[in-house]
Amino acid sequence: MRVTIFPVLSKGLVLKANENNWWDRSILPHHCSGSPCDWVTYIYSYMLKLTPPSFCLLTYLCIVNLCCLSASGQTSDLRYLIDEGTPPVSAVIGYATTGSDSAIIVDNTQRIFLFISDYRNKMIGKIGSGSCEHQKVSSFVVDEDTLFILDNQLARITGYSISSGKCVREIGLSSFSEFGQIGRYRDKFFLAKKGYNSTTAPNETLFYSLDSSEELTPMGLTLVNIEADLLLMPVRMSRRIPRIKANENKLRFLLPFSHKVWEYDALTEEFSSFNLVNRSADISNYALSQDMSLISKIMHELEFEMDIFPLDNKVVVMSLFESQLMLRRYTYSGELIGEKSDIPHVDFEEDGILFSLNPSEDFGAKMYSIEPVILPSGDNSTH
Repeated sequence: MRVTIFPVLSKGLVLKANENNWWDRSILPHHCSGSPCDWVTYIYSYMLKLTPPSFCLLTYLCIVNLCCLSASGQTSDLRYLIDEGTPPVSAVIGYATTGSDSAIIVDNTQRIFLFISDYRNKMIGKIGSGSCEHQKVSSFVVDEDTLFILDNQLARITGYSISSGKCVREIGLSSFSEFGQIGRYRDKFFLAKKGYNSTTAPNETLFYSLDSSEELTPMGLTLVNIEADLLLMPVRMSRRIPRIKANENKLRFLLPFSHKVWEYDALTEEFSSFNLVNRSADISNYALSQDMSLISKIMHELEFEMDIFPLDNKVVVMSLFESQLMLRRYTYSGELIGEKSDIPHVDFEEDGILFSLNPSEDFGAKMYSIEPVILPSGDNSTH
């Protein structure tokens, strides 16, 4: 005797049983194969020998669907950022993972927090204009146990110990006021310029290194190299803190209006880039325009890249266009894999997964829910 059943609830899984073979592994759906469901195989095959097959099938369907939901991450359990401290964390504008279960968070009051396992652990640093204090977190980078803050209001880089929260280093140079992004590789800082516009000299250097002697060195990337159409006023459309993203010796970053992902190899000291898909209107005829009503209208026709998320075999770019957030996925050679519109705001990447922080409806300690963001598919279509 051979019976084949196609249960509706099982999303296409097929049960094949006969008197000589109690269990056929083809019952496992393709998206649920592997270790998360292996234990179901054993339980079901054992129960089938002791109870009526119809009862076993129902029991199995309940178990396997729960198992598959768990394996695919589609569970009802949400992560939350838990804040039981005073003063409470305000709107998050910067988030960087520092380990397997810890993260640095910066809010819009410029306070810095360490979270461990999604729970607030402590505050780091102190707001002020005195020694080893900061006024504005313009950008930041984590190097082992040290958090380095670029503060372009005070024109300094301040280093805080993550474990103790205390100041461990301070560098002050007046030219730091000209920079908007910071990165680090080994014992060097790397800084990217901000605030350039259509009147900036074409040979203006946009990327510098700072070594242990605390001397700035221009790294050869100039305004003319980025081939950008610019306006009289520099524009920053995002509330989020811009950062240079480092992966070993590769430092990746965005430069406003260039519509490219830039990469600096700290070993070869060479730059490379690839063009991004961008739907901005042509602004080449408005470089010197002082008509603010016209510029205001043009601004609504521009697409602004807001952040990049370098992953193992792809890089994801978030942008803003016509009041909608866009997410595009590229290969590192610049090939567009897919794009998605009207997405939630992506706040950080963790273990290759993008996450969004959403204000919780529970106005207690659960300040934000942490929800995964689905990457664009590979069909190059906008959803």
